[in-house]
Amino acid sequence: GSSRLIYVETRVFFSRSSFACPQLRRDILPSSPIDLEASFQQQNSLSRIPLLQVEGQFAGRHGFIVIVQKIEEPIPVGEIDSSTGFAVFPIKYHALVFRPFRGEVLDSIVTRVLPHGFLASAGPLDIFVSHHCLPSDMKYDQQGECWVSINQADKIETKTAVRLKLIGLKVEATKMHATGSMKEDFLGPIASSADYI
Repeated sequence: GSSRLIYVETRVFFSRSSFACPQLRRDILPSSPIDLEASFQQQNSLSRIPLLQVEGQFAGRHGFIVIVQKIEEPIPVGEIDSSTGFAVFPIKYHALVFRPFRGEVLDSIVTRVLPHGFLASAGPLDIFVSHHCLPSDMKYDQQGECWVSINQADKIETKTAVRLKLIGLKVEATKMHATGSMKEDFLGPIASSADYI
C-alpha cells in the first residue's frame, strides 16, 4: 500500500474584533504638582500624564486599555477642583483596547488547575473553565494536579497554552471575568506552549 499525506487547513474566523480604537475621555489630575504656566507652554508634560494613568487599566464597557494612540489637541485649559485645589484637565484620547466578546476563540495560558476545572488568562482577562465544559474524556489527576485525557494524549497543567471559546462574560466596575469551554472541535491544549510563556 501507498501512503498518502493529507493536508488539513484550519481557519478560525471571528465575527467581531477583540481590539478596537474608541475615543475616550478622562479627567486627568497630575499625581505630582506641576508648574501650570510651564505646562501650558509645553504641552508634552501634560500629554504624557494620560499614558501613565490609563494604559493597562480597565475602562468598563470599552475593555482593557492596551495603549494610548493619540491625544486630541489642543489640550483644554485645566479647571480647579474645589475639593482639592488641584487643576483637573479633561483630556480626550484614542486608545487601542482589548474587549473580548461571547463566542470568541482565544488562546490563553493556564494559571491554576483545580479539581472542578481550571483558571486561565488571556492577557488581562481571567477565564474559568468548569469541568462540565471540558471534553468528556478528560479526568482530573489529583496526584499530578492536572487534567488528562483517557488516552494520555492531552494534558492540562499550570503554564499549558490552551485554545478556548468564551461562553460567558461578567463586567464589574474594575475588572472583567469570563467563562470558557473546550467542548468544540479545534479547542484544547496547543501543541507548543513555549511560544506563549
